[in-house]
Amino acid sequence: MAGDGNHLHWSDFRVRWTMGECLRSRCEPGWSVGERWSAGLRDLDLWVVLEGRGWMRAGDERFELVPGVAVLARPGLMYEATQNPDQRLCVDAVHFDLCATGGQRLPATSLPPLRLDVPDITAAEAVTRRIRDRRHARPDTAAWTRDAPAIGLLRGLLLDLADATADHDRAVSGLALHHRRVINHAQARLRDRPADPPSIAELAAEAGYSPDHFARVFRRVTGRSPQAAAIAARLDRARHLLRVTPMTASQIADALGYSDLFFFSRQFKRFHGVSPTEFRR
Repeated sequence: MAGDGNHLHWSDFRVRWTMGECLRSRCEPGWSVGERWSAGLRDLDLWVVLEGRGWMRAGDERFELVPGVAVLARPGLMYEATQNPDQRLCVDAVHFDLCATGGQRLPATSLPPLRLDVPDITAAEAVTRRIRDRRHARPDTAAWTRDAPAIGLLRGLLLDLADATADHDRAVSGLALHHRRVINHAQARLRDRPADPPSIAELAAEAGYSPDHFARVFRRVTGRSPQAAAIAARLDRARHLLRVTPMTASQIADALGYSDLFFFSRQFKRFHGVSPTEFRR
């Protein structure tokens, strides 16, 4: 195992599923984490922050919980966490253990950092969603512990997060870190208002940038334009509404500001690979 605690290598570790859950948690008003949660943590708990804003303190570390941040909580620390009541957190959480090739649990010094950078939120969310779907399809514990595809998905995600964090720690200057925080906040704003997203001019003004400079920084940090991110946020919301509500495709299109159902359906299929009707089936 790499000695700096930031790198994982395929040959160094394996994932062991525990009895813990794989779930999406949209934190309720008044949610917080404290002594009871800390004392009950028996395995590793990976949080990928998808929406909202909050804070976590763990030992001597204190950091913001925003989209683009993941947490690899481990036993033995006292955790305190809370959220902005006006920007409630939505987190994908996966419980597991990391073991050395000999089967023993990895020591804390060999784990990646507590706070991890998420290089691509959409990709990370797709991985955690697939792991969650596989877990729900395998309620039998014995079958779940042998689920090699889910183990492979989590291993790949952990490697990606650990490498992105190591690269960030080595290379990100103070200005680049500020850019990343500004753009993470802008992405959260786009997800908060998928039907009526803030304009580039509005987001740029909040950041204190010109619209052109803001668009360049946004693309540099995320790999896509603000317009593309706004479309992704709107279609992610459409997917959620199709999954958890009885709303028709026409009702969803109207709620999300589409004036043309056929354009909504074409855009949804281009983004998600299937039509809204096929996705719901």
